[in-house]
Amino acid sequence: MGTLRGSSPFFVPGPPAPANQPYGKILDFLATRVVGQILDIGGGLGAYSLALRDRGFNVTLAELDPECLASAKRSGLPVLDMRQTHMEDLKGKFDTIILVEVLEHVENPEKFLKDAAACARKKLLMTVPMVDDFLILFNSGLTYNHIAVEDHLHHFTRNDIESMLKGIGGRNTISTGDHLFPQLILSLLYKKMWSNWKGKIALSSVRFFEKRGWLPELFPTRIFAESLLEH
Repeated sequence: MGTLRGSSPFFVPGPPAPANQPYGKILDFLATRVVGQILDIGGGLGAYSLALRDRGFNVTLAELDPECLASAKRSGLPVLDMRQTHMEDLKGKFDTIILVEVLEHVENPEKFLKDAAACARKKLLMTVPMVDDFLILFNSGLTYNHIAVEDHLHHFTRNDIESMLKGIGGRNTISTGDHLFPQLILSLLYKKMWSNWKGKIALSSVRFFEKRGWLPELFPTRIFAESLLEH
């Protein structure tokens, strides 16, 4: 685990996801695993809380930011104002705790994760940006936008997350996803080369392999973690 902060134009603000724009891969991860009463800690404007509620789940959003809390209230979500509530007060009060892109924003991620896990009766679900391949990409002039964010206090490798999850106990499952290749790189190639017949010929064989899932997935950019807890 390390820090990755800066004031150059490389780093940009990282606002929460708009309420009506949850990221599909994160939502799919959550929706197939959440159970019972759910607490979305650091849920921002409610992108995932609202999407899960619309799928029939019982979700409460917990936030510090007054604008996010007001937006969630207007949308009809139950909310917890974390300026007035301590996580110790929520110990064992919810079946599922979700942390979507939260851990990289807190001062002490190990303690925060333990406190959040203590709130869960059954499981904790978490996503964070992954930086295992960051230096390889950066040295090639590449990165991805959920890493170069000026309000991220920490960055994590898969080993970092595995180590922190061991600290909270439970049975942990970790996977990686959002690969830069082939999805993003091929998308850029199509935009650049598909407009002329030479480009179409050059990409036709690549597209053949892509459609059949024969291209390797490289450079994962996000970690998805599930911890089954017993309190």
